[in-house]
Amino acid sequence: MFILINSFSFKELGLSEHLIETSNILIISPSRVKISFPMISDKVIFMEEWSDDYLQQQCLKLNLVEKSSLFIANGEEKIVLAGLLNAQSGISESYFQAMSFIDKYLMRTLLTGVVQQPKFIKINTKKEVKNYFTENTAQQYILKPRAQSSANGLYIVSSSQEIDMLPENLNGYILEKFVDYDIMLTSDGIAQDGKIHTFAVHEYGEKLTESIVKCHYATVSTSHFYTTNPEVIEKVFKNTEKVLDKLMVYGHPIPFHMEWFYNNETGELTFCEGASRFGGAEIPKLIECAFDLNIKNLYWSMLLNKNINETERAGIIRIPRSYGATFLSYRREGVIEKLPKQQSTEWFDKYSCYVKVGDKVKTSSTATENIFIAVFKCKKSENISKGIEKCVRLLKDEVGIQKTETIQEEKV
Repeated sequence: MFILINSFSFKELGLSEHLIETSNILIISPSRVKISFPMISDKVIFMEEWSDDYLQQQCLKLNLVEKSSLFIANGEEKIVLAGLLNAQSGISESYFQAMSFIDKYLMRTLLTGVVQQPKFIKINTKKEVKNYFTENTAQQYILKPRAQSSANGLYIVSSSQEIDMLPENLNGYILEKFVDYDIMLTSDGIAQDGKIHTFAVHEYGEKLTESIVKCHYATVSTSHFYTTNPEVIEKVFKNTEKVLDKLMVYGHPIPFHMEWFYNNETGELTFCEGASRFGGAEIPKLIECAFDLNIKNLYWSMLLNKNINETERAGIIRIPRSYGATFLSYRREGVIEKLPKQQSTEWFDKYSCYVKVGDKVKTSSTATENIFIAVFKCKKSENISKGIEKCVRLLKDEVGIQKTETIQEEKV
């Protein structure tokens, strides 16, 4: 039996009712998404509490932890729990694989000598950062948690003054040498037995850490290198497979999302990090826009039907039929006064708004805190910029946020 620890709504899950009804699967979901699920109660258990300890206790209580069960998780925060439950069932490889994709220090250690990556060390205290700077040439470094995503908890340090501003306790961090790059690429798809089955490359239009501070949006799109320099796509493919071959030790198919630094001048491709999940920023939708492929449907079919030949051209580089882009609009502190009208968003392939008029919001600290996310597609890569300009105008003209201090002044 497959037991899915599901963190998302039924729509975002991407698993059809038919496949649920005809497959040997049980879905464990938080009660907050119950309203989104159809009437398939015999295949879904909703939990009021969503902590790892509680879920583990309930799985043991319900006799779900047994050799015939395979736990999987679609939310990054539950991947280690699924691996741990599998280890309790006797599948120790699953836990090691989960940790390899979650723990950045373990990941980097395993990939030493496999792919190019920045110099790194494990950090636990601010004093260790100071000592490292004393013993090494002063340069810019990235300090980040071993198990976080979306630039959460990240610090950029290059001076003793910046080190002094760090928290004393940095347990669970790694320090990496800053990589000089021009563009952040991602490789996304499905892997089977350490080999690529389905593959796509995307790129950030902005450096993520800078976009949160300097502008009100970020973009992710089908990579222009498919058109301008296919050799870069091939390089990403080969290096992605090297990572999968090293980190993937258990046989069932997994989705993957990896991030890479690319330097236009030197042509160097440097591994940033990877995860055994679908990419955020609506990347599955971008794959559908570019390749007419519903990658979530494909993944579930491969996993539940054990059908790895569903696409005739598995394991090769496909050429995009169109180019997709995601526009993520960051929040600014204040009260939402107006939002885009329906007629202004009808040209999008997908549009999701996460706030409503009257909501009090804080300024985004991560790329996942958005006003709205929109996906659109173009026939040519060079037309993506025009679509982004249209999204920027929409954000400027049809999103109104009254600053908190203005509200307070009016009350006075």
